[in-house]
Amino acid sequence: MGRRDELIQRYAAIRAQAAAGASSATFRDYEALWRDARDSGEAEVVTRCLADLAELTAQIDPAIARALAQAIPDRARPAAAPAIDLSVVVVGAPESAGETAAQRGLARQTLAAPRFETILADASGPAARNEALAAARGRVVLFLDADVEPDSDALERVLAAHAGGAEQIVVGRVDFADLAVAPLTRTLVQLGLEAPTSEFFHAGAIAPDCCTSAFLSAPRATLARLGGFDAGLERLDGVDLAVRLGAIRFDPALRATRRAADDLGAWRRRARDLGADWCRLLEKHGASAPPAFLQGIGLERAAAETLVATLLRDADGQARCAQSLEESLREFTRVVVAQRERADELFSKVADDFARLLLRLTRHELARGFVHAVQGAPREALERCAAPLENGAAVLVAGDASLREAIEVVRANLPPDGRLIVAIPAGAPDLALPSDARIVRLALPRDTAGGALRRALLGASDASFFVLLDGSCAPTRSEWEAIRVTLGTLPCIGACNVEGDSGGPLAQAELAARLPEELVAIRRDVLESDPGGAGTLLERLARRGLRLATAKPGLVACP
Repeated sequence: MGRRDELIQRYAAIRAQAAAGASSATFRDYEALWRDARDSGEAEVVTRCLADLAELTAQIDPAIARALAQAIPDRARPAAAPAIDLSVVVVGAPESAGETAAQRGLARQTLAAPRFETILADASGPAARNEALAAARGRVVLFLDADVEPDSDALERVLAAHAGGAEQIVVGRVDFADLAVAPLTRTLVQLGLEAPTSEFFHAGAIAPDCCTSAFLSAPRATLARLGGFDAGLERLDGVDLAVRLGAIRFDPALRATRRAADDLGAWRRRARDLGADWCRLLEKHGASAPPAFLQGIGLERAAAETLVATLLRDADGQARCAQSLEESLREFTRVVVAQRERADELFSKVADDFARLLLRLTRHELARGFVHAVQGAPREALERCAAPLENGAAVLVAGDASLREAIEVVRANLPPDGRLIVAIPAGAPDLALPSDARIVRLALPRDTAGGALRRALLGASDASFFVLLDGSCAPTRSEWEAIRVTLGTLPCIGACNVEGDSGGPLAQAELAARLPEELVAIRRDVLESDPGGAGTLLERLARRGLRLATAKPGLVACP
């Protein structure tokens, strides 16, 4: 959680405390928050604290209240606004996106416009929800993802659901449009991984597992008392909120629709986020933490090392599984769009196969996200690593003509998008290189101190990864593919080499205690972040907590 998110959460909690009945502790909390916000340069939080304190002290000491109010800059002083019934927060609605599905639905509501306000949050996720919550004025707050279009009577029904004033979360039913021609989303719904309330038809209490923040409402005071959403979560913030409150109700009359976006890459990213969120929920709520589908599948801190080994072993198989599923989904969509009347019949023939492949792939991505979170690394690092390593560069230091043959062998085995960087030491005789656009000549600097050598290598190519060679061996096409897959498994894999073969059609990899110097492959981001200093590159990687691996290529070369 960032510093600003933390301050916003504290502000929401203190404001709820004040609404319930201010005490001397409330004033102390406001003062402490005001000082922290001021020291952090968060002017907006500073202004909100001063405005609230001015209002609270107006009945106690009008002179102090006036002094506090005068401390607020004119341009930042909030205008008095009447209380309203409902605040609707549309999450993930930047101005550049134009009118969203949520906004279209809000424009045709039966609830009178003066009774609700709409707050557009540019970003998505719990931090954006919390910021909007702090600005909300409604007695009840409804959160809508930007792609969720509420039915025309949804806002009236939200207020009716909260008419009794109970401290509860209310969720509605979100149906997918065009589900018949969206095989990925349809499979996810059948597996219970999407739209968890889609099969519910009766009102009543539900488990926290089914609490999604995409279409969720609660009293503002309740949300503020809970401190809002956990900004350290990405996908399971609604589930966590439901666990903390313990009162969740499903109302089937609350309806909304969202478009079925069949994007396998987006689902894989979401699965990684779910794995990371599960790590945090385990810490907060223990082994019985929801959602139930993540319980008992081996995602435990004690199993992290085993999970790393499994992820390395299965990476190539999972990559090919993803490619096969992507192609199958695309072909099925093409067929069913042309034969909509047969959508159910056609889907029934492939549903089991789609479910099997999707579950396999989802478990793998869940494990990636979980292991990465256990290691305490930022989510962004995993997403950078998960992006395909599309081009690699072999690196040979050639001081004389003795490596001419090695250059030819490496060149002959380069993949189509590969490069060969021939590094010429300072003072070495000029070396004639083959005429090949894939070969890059690099003059090494005389002074290699202060990272000059690393900067020269990074500047010679935009390669996603580098294969450092000593001239005694050259990777084959299948070994290039094994390296690419291994380095892209997890950010904690700092370097790898290749050795033998896996004995099968798929590449595999395993953790290694050390790597021989004949061939060392390293991702670009790892090289960029190398601090230099004492020891070899591999020794510095170990000191940074990065792991080494040995890749074993498959018998079938990558085409």
